Amino acid sequence: MLKIIDKHFWIIYSAIIIVIIISSLVLGSLEKIYCWFFDIVYKDNTNLVTISTVFIGIYFSLYSTLTTSNSSSFVSKLSFKEIKKLAAMVNIGFLSSFIIVLTSFVNVIFYSLFNVFYIAFLFTVCFFLWGSAIQVALYYTFLFRNDINNKYNSIQKEERNEVLDNELRKKLKQFLDREL
Repeated sequence: MLKIIDKHFWIIYSAIIIVIIISSLVLGSLEKIYCWFFDIVYKDNTNLVTISTVFIGIYFSLYSTLTTSNSSSFVSKLSFKEIKKLAAMVNIGFLSSFIIVLTSFVNVIFYSLFNVFYIAFLFTVCFFLWGSAIQVALYYTFLFRNDINNKYNSIQKEERNEVLDNELRKKLKQFLDREL
């Protein structure tokens, strides 16, 4: 499943966005979508900026997960190439989020200078912001699911070993008590 996400995610995600845009053109609602997008990235971008700052925090914690995973973690069993791909996913999301936060301070200036081109730039940034958030969520969900399964199996194994150790100790004590 991770390979499917890794290889085909951006193609599928791009195709979905293109279908939405083409459908909007055909249905004549592209202007409505542009107005909606204009409202969330320019007029009232507080929700987008808040979401972006939350993503920045999440991406920092994911960087920590990548750099501090222990030897029993599924992340530590990934190849260097796979870890680089995970880091690239996090980097895209982090940079997109950071750009949204930084541009929010100069929205009025950039829009007055570049108009529609600035909105197109923000659309591109949001495309990567949302896409990387979805991709990272899917990828890390599968990674953490494997880690949780491994942890559960490890706990079960430790409990079985503890029961066996207790039985062995009990039998050893009984044997020693009989011999002495």
